[in-house]
Amino acid sequence: MSIPPCLAFGGDAARKSALLARLDEHRDAGTVTPSGPSWTGVGGTPAGCIAGSNDPADFARATGFPSSLMPLLDFLCPRCGDEERGSNAGEAADLARAMLMGVTPGADLTNVPGLILCALLDEASAHAGDEPEIIAARDRIEALHRAALAGHRPGATAWRAARAAAVTATDAAREPAGQRFGRLVEAVAWDPAASSSILQEVAMAWLEIEAHAASAATGWTAADDAAVERCFQACRSESLAAGGQPEAFAFPPLFHAREPELARRFAMQLAAANAAYFQAVRDLARRCLDYLAAARPPGAAAA
Repeated sequence: MSIPPCLAFGGDAARKSALLARLDEHRDAGTVTPSGPSWTGVGGTPAGCIAGSNDPADFARATGFPSSLMPLLDFLCPRCGDEERGSNAGEAADLARAMLMGVTPGADLTNVPGLILCALLDEASAHAGDEPEIIAARDRIEALHRAALAGHRPGATAWRAARAAAVTATDAAREPAGQRFGRLVEAVAWDPAASSSILQEVAMAWLEIEAHAASAATGWTAADDAAVERCFQACRSESLAAGGQPEAFAFPPLFHAREPELARRFAMQLAAANAAYFQAVRDLARRCLDYLAAARPPGAAAA
């Protein structure tokens, strides 16, 4: 199975300049937003402003990039700024501008999604747990991606069979860590040339794993999660029995009063998980920029 290559800007440096100018015009006009509808007809997210559309296929036609980079850019833009406040419009536009600026016109970007997917899959494997069937499904799916990267693109039947095996293995997973990793393996089990949403969906699953790993590193366990849930249910039941209204129930002060040490540890692991999540977003954005910048036109020497 072969597909047409994704050649950045169709090999036209003038098109690259025009897209950068279009993005800058929207930024200057205040019509760029970090999140929300990709394109409203007058503005939108940086990716939507570049394409003048909310359709990943239009983004691909405008830029020559793989279509899956548009949903990924839309996902990263509102999360690439400050951990507390999120991204502002300027920071979101900066990320999109860097993505365009770093790419050589005519560079073959066909394999960029597969490179990102394999890297995330490999990193997440450290948190797979003891789930041999999921590991086997991962190996099967990674082999398909590696074949595609080598120019031997598997057909739809191979992807479908590997995906079914991943779903079966995830459904049978015994531990939460294995279930989270299984969801990532399922998300990766698509041909990146045929799925515009694959990078975004894999990013979401990968970020969940990274955040949980940071939480676990503080000593937080599934038993602690269960203890928080029991405390929540007890506090809520007591509040309702005392005549409190459901919409007025406030758990945090009751949690701190009833289980102060558990509440302290909960806050600590939550802060660690949030910090790891946003650091992972920044790392993923940098990884994307690096893979895009490293791509070269067909026949050119590698960077």
